[in-house]
Amino acid sequence: DKVTGAARYTVDVALPDMLVGAFLRSPHGAATLVSMDTTAAEALDGVHAVVRFVDDGGAIRFAGQELAAVAAADADTARAALRSIEVRYDVRPPVIGIDAARAEGAPPVYGERGGKGAPSASEGPVLGAKWSGNLRGPTSSSMLGKPRAADRRLDLARQEGRVVEGSYRTPCQLHTALEPHAAVAWWHDPPEDLPRGEVPRASVDLYASTQSVHDLAADVAQAFGLRARDVHVHAEHVGGAFGAKVGLSIEARAAIALSRASGRPVKIVLDRAEELAVGGYRPAQQIDVALAATADGDFDALGWTGFADSGVAVGMNTGMVARLLYPSDAKRLVDYDVVTNAPPGKPFRGPGGPPAMFALEQSVDALAARLGVDPLALRRKWDAHEARLRLYNWIEAQPAWRRRGGDKGAGRYRRGVGVACGSWFTFVQRSAEVMLEATADGVVASSACQDMGNGSRTVVATAVAEVLGLEPTEVTVRFGHSDDVPGVASAGSRTAVSMGPAATDAAQRLLEELAAAARHELDWDDAAPVTGGVMAGGELHPWQDLVARLGPVSVVGRRRRDPEGYFLPFAAGGIRVGKHLGGAVQLSEVEVDTWTGRVRLLEAWVGIGVGRIKTPAAALSQVRGGVIQALGYALYEERRLDPATGQLLTRGMDDYRIPGIGDVPPIHVRFDEEGFDGMAGRGIGLAELCTLPGSASIANAVHDAIGWRPTELPIRPDRILEALS
Repeated sequence: DKVTGAARYTVDVALPDMLVGAFLRSPHGAATLVSMDTTAAEALDGVHAVVRFVDDGGAIRFAGQELAAVAAADADTARAALRSIEVRYDVRPPVIGIDAARAEGAPPVYGERGGKGAPSASEGPVLGAKWSGNLRGPTSSSMLGKPRAADRRLDLARQEGRVVEGSYRTPCQLHTALEPHAAVAWWHDPPEDLPRGEVPRASVDLYASTQSVHDLAADVAQAFGLRARDVHVHAEHVGGAFGAKVGLSIEARAAIALSRASGRPVKIVLDRAEELAVGGYRPAQQIDVALAATADGDFDALGWTGFADSGVAVGMNTGMVARLLYPSDAKRLVDYDVVTNAPPGKPFRGPGGPPAMFALEQSVDALAARLGVDPLALRRKWDAHEARLRLYNWIEAQPAWRRRGGDKGAGRYRRGVGVACGSWFTFVQRSAEVMLEATADGVVASSACQDMGNGSRTVVATAVAEVLGLEPTEVTVRFGHSDDVPGVASAGSRTAVSMGPAATDAAQRLLEELAAAARHELDWDDAAPVTGGVMAGGELHPWQDLVARLGPVSVVGRRRRDPEGYFLPFAAGGIRVGKHLGGAVQLSEVEVDTWTGRVRLLEAWVGIGVGRIKTPAAALSQVRGGVIQALGYALYEERRLDPATGQLLTRGMDDYRIPGIGDVPPIHVRFDEEGFDGMAGRGIGLAELCTLPGSASIANAVHDAIGWRPTELPIRPDRILEALS
């Protein structure tokens, strides 16, 4: 459908008598809404509904904050209605950036009592923490560790010169999905001619660009006082998300409210400027690191303090990701939120991971240089990840790595290579279900899941096909409808590891059902399920023949418990944390133009250890996409806000640069498929993992080329030229 153009995204949805919705947004980063008069907008011909989001006297905390929304017959009328709304503000100077928010006397974004109820920038639960002005924290990732021992060891290492220390800064990274945030809502009031005694109940159909079809239905039901069965979410295709489209977002909430008020379906689609301004971003970070080795070169201790700027949001964490590499109890890992007058940050592919690896993996290289050892050899000595240890051999064999330390060139262009690692969690959602319906026309797999370009349909089709003896293209997969059996959110790399085994279970149950029916109805006493059908009387009977003979079969498969169990004995938010970590390593070769300061990634080698790869083409696409996003993070992407107003300055794709096809080098990928025997399906997710080491690997390569270590992203030409001067 995508190739032919038949795929329907939320932006393509057109319903009868549909209205156009649009937002009135604050132009100020910090203000009080003194008054807002919507009378003229409500009276305008063609306007069918107006809803407010901020009451008179309410706080405005970021430029672009939604004050009201209108539903009109067309876009021109909606814009005219917005212009007619009279708003009075009491404007204050905004607090923009980590330094301004932490400065003495900085006005508190949330007032003196802190920001209880602040939005979350994390995919996981937000841990409780104290507030002090614009600082929230600390939150510790040193649980069950020995942070005091880490402090003592670092003090001794400083005296003996066995420590490196540095402060690393990373910017916001915008999600820039191809499809912007979009929603179409159609509210249905209860019918007037209900039978006596039946409770009148409203319902809603919501078409949304979302990465959580099943969860979104529950969120809508809770927010609007509906039964879950009366909320119908549709997302047949999603044009990218990367973490920005989890849960009930403001455009969906507004579309539902406007539809309820107008009695007609309402469509809201953010334009690109709105998407860049308020669509979400990876929070900016400042990370202060102290890393020490013993006199023998073993891992000694790690000190870590992270400061996250998620705008008005909280809950970002880097220490937990830093904890995953190089096992040791001697780590003090703390994080703070620094709230500012910027739109709320959101989870972004590997939340907290890329900035954490940028700081940690550069520190490892710096420490290797201080110790006079090969940086790959130091990692090999510290590392305990079996797959990554095997992948080191592959990296070490590359000619680019063997050239490291050689001639960098004395002319205009200098070349260098760098390596970096990453690890990511295994998250499993055992509530995942897949329904399988087999008829004479074929087999259909369905679930309230979604495919946002991450290959979820391919994962399910491949799992079913493997059991039923089919090609994946012979399995029809129906995703994107909340009325189907529960699926999972596409977040935290849990989709494939949850949905794939559930689909396998469904296919196995289908064959078991057919075998049982053959024993009962056909008197095949020895009927037993095998790949592709049922074995009876020494003969394989394909499942298609049995369905034609016995009639349609419908079963539901579930994500069963992993044989090895889980890291934690309990689930958090329905998510189990697995005992295995994914492992990645990336080698990058760069060229630095010493005249212009431009850095170019010439080639990349990426090793991934996540166990069995069931869909190689989809996995390869995921890894290459992750490397390209890391390339943009390292070299190009930088959101700019006006410090005087808080308004977005990088309002278009000409100002906010992401990699183009000319920036993408050859990317070589190697999958280590050994291990992970304790996991159902012998594999885990990789979408987050592959983004983690890229920026650090490129930064280490730049240092190898010109002898200067980048401590701030992006690695802009002006920063290179300043360093060379």
